[in-house]
Amino acid sequence: MTDSGLKNLFNPRSVAVIGATEEPSRVGTALLENLSRSVQPLTVYPVNPNRATVFGLTSYPSVLSIKEKIDLAVIATPAATVPGIIEECARAGIDSAIIISSGFKEGGAEGEKLFTALTESVRKSRLTVLGPNCLGFLTPRLNASFIKQAPLPGRVAFISQSGALGSAVLDWAGKEQLGFSYFISVGETVDVDFSGLLTYLKNDPATDGILIYLESLTNAQKFLASARSCSLKKPVVVLKGGRNGAGARAAFSHTGSLAGDDAVYSAAFARSGLIQVRTIRELFDVAKLLPYGELKDGRLAIVTNAGGPGVVATDYLTENHGRLAELSAETMTSLEKLLGQTSLSRTNPVDVLGDSRPEKICASAEICLTDAKVDGVLMIITPQSMTEPLRVAEGLIEIKKKSSKPVLAAFLGGGLVDPARELLKHNRIPVFDFPEEAVGAFTSLANYFGSKELLGEVPPPISKELGFGQAANKKIIEKVQKDGRRVLSLSEVITLLSNYDIPVNESFMATTAENAVAVAQKIGFPVVVKIASKDISHKTEAGGIILNLDSPEKVANAFNEVVARAKAFSSDAATEGVTVARFEPRKFELFLGMKKDPTFGPVVAFGRGGVEVEAIKDIAMEIVPLDKRLALLMIERTQIYKLLAGYRGMKGVDLEELATLLCNFSRLVEDFPEIAEIDLNPLAADERGFLVLDARILLESV
Repeated sequence: MTDSGLKNLFNPRSVAVIGATEEPSRVGTALLENLSRSVQPLTVYPVNPNRATVFGLTSYPSVLSIKEKIDLAVIATPAATVPGIIEECARAGIDSAIIISSGFKEGGAEGEKLFTALTESVRKSRLTVLGPNCLGFLTPRLNASFIKQAPLPGRVAFISQSGALGSAVLDWAGKEQLGFSYFISVGETVDVDFSGLLTYLKNDPATDGILIYLESLTNAQKFLASARSCSLKKPVVVLKGGRNGAGARAAFSHTGSLAGDDAVYSAAFARSGLIQVRTIRELFDVAKLLPYGELKDGRLAIVTNAGGPGVVATDYLTENHGRLAELSAETMTSLEKLLGQTSLSRTNPVDVLGDSRPEKICASAEICLTDAKVDGVLMIITPQSMTEPLRVAEGLIEIKKKSSKPVLAAFLGGGLVDPARELLKHNRIPVFDFPEEAVGAFTSLANYFGSKELLGEVPPPISKELGFGQAANKKIIEKVQKDGRRVLSLSEVITLLSNYDIPVNESFMATTAENAVAVAQKIGFPVVVKIASKDISHKTEAGGIILNLDSPEKVANAFNEVVARAKAFSSDAATEGVTVARFEPRKFELFLGMKKDPTFGPVVAFGRGGVEVEAIKDIAMEIVPLDKRLALLMIERTQIYKLLAGYRGMKGVDLEELATLLCNFSRLVEDFPEIAEIDLNPLAADERGFLVLDARILLESV
């Protein structure tokens, strides 16, 4: 697959339909009919060894029988025949192919074998191949699919991994008057994938934005690189299906539970500048605004003839990190002249009141739209006796002709406002059923444009000469693997972290109550005693931690108590004794962890820690590697950040030092791919600094 190959795929002058037929309700019939109706000049060649003609066109037994140059082959034959047909296409000098045929990956073990054979055929052929098991593609000029409805012309491309969803979306989009530059069904991606399509569409002058529906990725790093590059130029909106898969688990660490599939995908999408949505409705709400281009500072003015919906819209805007426009003094003066002092609400939202005529409603919107401090206007209309929704819609259409800023409409109600909604749709003004939908779409795009500058920053390279104990750590990991273990011992964990400048509260093993007392007296009271058992992941659940012990007697009793509790919690759990460490209470308990995700690799999780880490889930995530800027942004995304920064006279922590600690942690993870999971919980913190109080490290299976 190359950029030139994709150009040939989407702009053929001649097409061979392999599997063409006249039989009703067959894919080969629909393909031939759709291609024959295309606006783009096209010569179509049916290929079917069992027919002499198809719809009056000469039918060929194979592509090798066609003497003319063929640009594109569309294949709709049984899966077992497809690898051989691809080889024939290569011998015939065909540039590209679409494989509609199913029965590959979704066809069980035999299907997997066929997919492997197909992959090899495509590799040898060097064809650009879309599919298999896909619908094909459509543009306003060419329908190379078996979908009947052609998309309206538009400037938004839609790439879907689900063919069935794609066909439903096209039908819905026609009703909503939403046009497309491309609709592409990728199927099982033997060759053409999301990465290649993003690279191609990034430079397509007919496309202003891209919508994606995806369920899985085969080459995540390639996808993220393409997505980031594309997002720097135009917005990419993604809906991920199967968000709640089997990725979340808690067998070893908190990180395994917190870094589930959805959370990791969200972190990866955000890192690449993608706009993530959660529903099909949200996907196309955002799509309605893509043709407007950049939203500058994302400042929204709201004009409404009903106070309640205006308040709801404002709440939703602020809750989703949107910006309510601060209207200028000139704008307020103009509105006062129009609406009068008594009726004017002297703020944004502008409540024109329910008895305002269409002329005043539309004039209010136009005044706001001309304000330099306003980047878009949302008009909220409820069907009151004086409103005349259809006339308001007509006024908005005229206003939009004079401005490049987005004008959004939320006409609330049913039959009384339906004609106005339809008029706005036909004039390509984004209209929504509820104000929250309009606000959500606007803020999603505004936040994307607001973060583009950060997306374009290239972080400085991380020095390889930071004085970390890489060689010493390598020896530790090799010893653990040689011993046939996956879980590092306490001393190994402490050394591994300390060698990367991650401060750890030193702990000591004690196998008897007497040993525990001796250790406590050596390191100084007060101390904390914890159960030591590779079979008990979360000590608190087993009652295996006792804090703030300030005498030998209390330490001896604590030893016996935590061992007894551990055996009661799990009779099969092997206990090695206890660990004893200085009791080091700090103001904050944080969490820092890593999970090796099967799709994206190492993922770092940071946030509020302690025993409630999974209950509160105040966690931010990032894909490795981290730099100082990304680490600080990660910290700022957590709720506990406000406290860490200092709050109402309470001292915070050194955020720069914390960001450095996160970068050191990221570097540790980068340097040792043998590590599968890490939990540092709690990571104690206050104005004095940071200290890991408990840690667990799990290696990959050897």
